[in-house]
Amino acid sequence: MDMKTNSIGIALALGLWVSTSAVASPSLTPWQPLFKGINLARGTNSFSSGDFNNRMVMQVLRVDLADPDVRLLPSPRIASYVSGLRETAGMTVSRFVQTKGVQVAVNANFFDPTDYYLPEGTPMMVSGLQVSGGQVVSAGSYDHAASILFDAANRPTVLHTNWPVASTFGTEAAVSGDYPVVVRGVNIGRQYLSQSGFVHQTNPRTAMGVSADKRFLYLMVIDGRQSQSAGALDYETGAWMLLVGASDAINLDGGGSSTMSMRLPTGAAVRINAPSAVADSGKERTVGSHFGVFAKPLEGFINDIVALPDDVSASVTWSTTEPASSSVEYGP
Repeated sequence: MDMKTNSIGIALALGLWVSTSAVASPSLTPWQPLFKGINLARGTNSFSSGDFNNRMVMQVLRVDLADPDVRLLPSPRIASYVSGLRETAGMTVSRFVQTKGVQVAVNANFFDPTDYYLPEGTPMMVSGLQVSGGQVVSAGSYDHAASILFDAANRPTVLHTNWPVASTFGTEAAVSGDYPVVVRGVNIGRQYLSQSGFVHQTNPRTAMGVSADKRFLYLMVIDGRQSQSAGALDYETGAWMLLVGASDAINLDGGGSSTMSMRLPTGAAVRINAPSAVADSGKERTVGSHFGVFAKPLEGFINDIVALPDDVSASVTWSTTEPASSSVEYGP
């Protein structure tokens, strides 16, 4: 990542607020490259119009599933794993970025226990289907049946109602939410207005979507319970997903758990959004389910340097983004 791009990415990641008083509603920034195969955009809404009624700040990562260096990592099994009892190790999203080495991550499935500031490593149970590294971490469930599955080539399959649970044969990664908000290009979020339950009220949101051609994965967080962003209803989440390019999308765990974090070149993690839990307590929540993405740094002019030493010589190869004459100096 060159310094110019890095400085822009960090500025976006730190959530610098810009005035939206003169901006039409809603507003979406251009896609900003963060890593190879991962771009970030930010959306704001200040005035009621159509499917955008609440004041909202939205952050979304677009992941190129066709990029050969992109790998997906939901929370893996905890040591001494026991299905339905000890499934994952609880930690904050930022800690997940640091410990697992992923470039970006968000919170994913609902989980128990929901004492949100438990010590790191606390065993937790995940709600709904979750698969990591080809291993089933959590079996599917009726009430958290909206799932997105990925095979070893990152090809996604969206199951709007994964009940009875579909076969996980050939599944490398999977996470689940409680219901879909976009189905085959149609925002179905308004159907939940008649349903009771806190989850259907205006809340901070985390959602995951897939483009119609299944090339792009969208990881979205909508801040809430703050003056600059009240949160979103289900149909507002669906509207944002359609606006950024998703054809199918599901609602993941939200509220104060909604967090998006990225890895800095130093290895430290920085939050991209403004979680309501941090605004209230100064701390990220400990959550039981995460979804991370590995990716390479943005390319410079010289890339893919490989040195193969022999007894008295070495073979050094590299690639450049344009045809070039170049040489290398090396020594002990």
